[in-house]
Amino acid sequence: MSTTVSNNGPSSATAYTPTMTTPVNLSLLAVANALATEQVPAVLQALRRQGAHAFARLGFPTTRNEDWLYTNVAPIAERAFTRGAGARVELNSIAPLLFGNPEWPRVVFVDGILSASLTTLDALPDGVRVQSMADAAQADSELLAKHLGTIVPADRDGFAALNATCAGNGVVVHVGKEMVSDIPLHIVNVITGDADGVVAQT
Repeated sequence: MSTTVSNNGPSSATAYTPTMTTPVNLSLLAVANALATEQVPAVLQALRRQGAHAFARLGFPTTRNEDWLYTNVAPIAERAFTRGAGARVELNSIAPLLFGNPEWPRVVFVDGILSASLTTLDALPDGVRVQSMADAAQADSELLAKHLGTIVPADRDGFAALNATCAGNGVVVHVGKEMVSDIPLHIVNVITGDADGVVAQT
């Protein structure tokens, strides 16, 4: 089902296979391949493919890597993972996580998936724009490409690679130049019991 990863980088129709002895979680590799071939805006698809390519090549770091000398991630590398679909959560169940004025804007993720029903942005002040990453990739791909994946490159290690592969489930907060607001934006990340073994990135 796959082709060997080459030094030329990812192509549009490649399913990536591990090329090193570093542990590669095959269930996560399957998730990475599925995400890398989804039809998403070009700026997201490019990063996802870079991430899948890097994960197949790098796998997870081990204690032989200096940066991970004292952290054994083998329990993560050895377990099975699947993609999340986002569980249904009612507003009253997240009430203990909320604070301040109930009218304040909030963004809620459930098991790594943006919840449209729990997110409310009506009270955003002028000069502040909040969009799902997918919407931002459609509306302002140049702005997203300027920042996405630039601070932590996809090929830094296996975790960075997986993070790049999952690009698209987060939000973009754009604040205008010299903008000052006294209205906070509350971002809530809810993990349910159904999320055990689920790949979730926000």
